[in-house]
Amino acid sequence: MSVVAVAVRGYWRLFRHADVTRLSSQGVGKDFPFIVDNGCLHGMSDHDRDAYVREVTVVSAAAARLLIVAFAPGTTIPVRGIDQGEIEQRFSGD
Repeated sequence: MSVVAVAVRGYWRLFRHADVTRLSSQGVGKDFPFIVDNGCLHGMSDHDRDAYVREVTVVSAAAARLLIVAFAPGTTIPVRGIDQGEIEQRFSGD
């Protein structure tokens, strides 16, 4: 895991880079109020997507926000893609 500290308008922010399928075992911490996924979930296998949801849920605060930047399925971009319905289904626990 790598950590970068950045000062933005007088406030310090920590950016952590780790394997999202193993966050709880990598010591990244817990209770994050805001998590950003910039192109990770949309390229994962079903198995890794299950692990992603499990691990992001473990490290998130109760009322956390998750921002996912992803391509939709069927685009010309060579990644699997993911749509809103699948994201909602995976995080609903159904």
